Amino acid sequence: MTPRVLKIGAAALSSLTSSGTVSDLYKIYAIAVRDEMDVHFGWTPETFAEEPTEAFDSDYMRKLYDFGRDLEASGKLWSNYPPYFAARDNNASAVTQDNIIVQASN
Repeated sequence: MTPRVLKIGAAALSSLTSSGTVSDLYKIYAIAVRDEMDVHFGWTPETFAEEPTEAFDSDYMRKLYDFGRDLEASGKLWSNYPPYFAARDNNASAVTQDNIIVQASN
């Protein structure tokens, strides 16, 4: 296989994984609404432009941690809606995601 085919295959697999994750989040959201539970979603927004340089990149991990800590401190870490959700209020966050966290309570 040529390197281009491998890159295309890796991109396709990544897209499928991401789509499946977002689909699962919508299922979680629907169940939470049905069962009258609070649910909060968090993900790494596209504004975090850092990329790891190796599989275990401690500098990248530190920057990601600091970014998340700053989001939490500013009150912008959690959303009541899953990624890409078009809500009727202004509290919805409609940014894309790579890394997703879900927090639920009732």
